[in-house]
Amino acid sequence: MSRAKRESRRRWRRELGVVLATFVVALIVSASMTTWLPPGAAELDHVIFAVVGFPLVWGALAMALIGARRRRRAWGVLALVGVGALVPVVGSFFA
Repeated sequence: MSRAKRESRRRWRRELGVVLATFVVALIVSASMTTWLPPGAAELDHVIFAVVGFPLVWGALAMALIGARRRRRAWGVLALVGVGALVPVVGSFFA
């Protein structure tokens, strides 16, 4: 296998990992939105914001991670966002 082909596969795997990781974190952030956004008059606004915000969060996280110069720092920020958003979700289960 040529060097260019190996580099292409490595880059493809890395970007696929980025997209999957940001997908999981965006799901966690969307789930946490329902806990910290106030409900509207119809009790549906907080759910609608989470559904509409999911692709925006996913796209922003993926672009930030793919375009980052320092990958370790970007992965650390992604992990911090994921854990920070997971706290209200887990807290809502025990409340």
